Amino acid sequence: MLAPLERIGAEGFFAGTVPGEEKFPYRLRFVSGPHEWEADDPYRFPEVLGELDEYLLGEGRHYQLYTRLGAHPAEIEGVQG
Repeated sequence: MLAPLERIGAEGFFAGTVPGEEKFPYRLRFVSGPHEWEADDPYRFPEVLGELDEYLLGEGRHYQLYTRLGAHPAEIEGVQG
């Protein structure tokens, strides 16, 4: 299903709605002149921090936060990265 996005403002921010389910796996398609490519939107994936992580972070006592944040090879919803 294609859902075109509308450019909002000169900064290049785009927005749009997709009818149907609230959350579902999707990909973004980019078109620039004759070039076209697809990529996964990093904002479509679930959060990586759990309740305990958030609690400890708020207290300033999450001594292994590096294990939850940053660049780590992982597979989420079938997408490797």
